[in-house]
Amino acid sequence: MTVLGFVRITTHRQVMTHPLPVATACAHVRAWLAQPYVSILHPADRHAEILFGLLERLGTADADFVRFPGLRWTNPIG
Repeated sequence: MTVLGFVRITTHRQVMTHPLPVATACAHVRAWLAQPYVSILHPADRHAEILFGLLERLGTADADFVRFPGLRWTNPIG
């Protein structure tokens, strides 16, 4: 998911001032994956239930931005 997110964001004309060509973005990812000790992790069978349990305990509103002084942000839920 992260690899696809990187490719999507870095090649998107409305997100990046100078978007990368898809081949360039893919080349970056290939270079990362070619490094020793780098691999793509695959979720186990219980991945979804573990994730849902964590999300349900935390709630759905992400308030991490509150730690940045001077940043105005809006909680989309509350």
